[in-house]
Amino acid sequence: MGRAPHPDFLSRCPETRLGAGAILKEGCLEAVYFIVLIPMVYLAVAVFVLGTAIRLVHIIRQPSHPTTLQIYPVKKPAWLWALHDTFLFPTVRKHKPIFWMWLMIFHVGLLLLFIGHLELIWDLELLQVIPHDVFLGNGLIGLILSSMVADTLIQPSDEPL
Repeated sequence: MGRAPHPDFLSRCPETRLGAGAILKEGCLEAVYFIVLIPMVYLAVAVFVLGTAIRLVHIIRQPSHPTTLQIYPVKKPAWLWALHDTFLFPTVRKHKPIFWMWLMIFHVGLLLLFIGHLELIWDLELLQVIPHDVFLGNGLIGLILSSMVADTLIQPSDEPL
C-alpha cells in the first residue's frame, strides 16, 4: 500500500462530474482506502476492546453461579465429552438438525477464514498442498459467512435458539 495521503488531499484532486450532480475527486480513491483500512480498523478494535472490558466488569461483579455447570450424564473421559459438547452441539443437532447444519457450515467457514488470515502472516506449508496465492475458495467462504450473518440479522428472532 502507498503512503498515507496528505491531510489536504481533497484540495489537490481534480473534480470529475459523474451524473446527477455527483462529483468524484479523481485519484482520491486511495484516500478513501486509507480512511477505511487504517483509522476505521483501529476504531473498530478500540470499540471491541472497550466493550469487552465493560462486559467483563459486569460479569465479575455478578454473584457466583449457584450450579456446578457439570455435563450430565457424566461420561468418561470428561474432557473429551466436554469438547464433544462444545464443538459439535449435540443438543442443537437433536432438536434442530437444519439449524445445526448451518451452524457447522458457519463455524467451519469461520475457522477457514481464520486460517486464511494466519496464512497472510506465516507461510503454512501444510495448507499449500493445493497451491494458491489467495484464500482457498477465492472469496466463497467470506461470501457464505456474510450471507449467514446477514440472514441471522434479518430474520425475526421470536423463538429462542
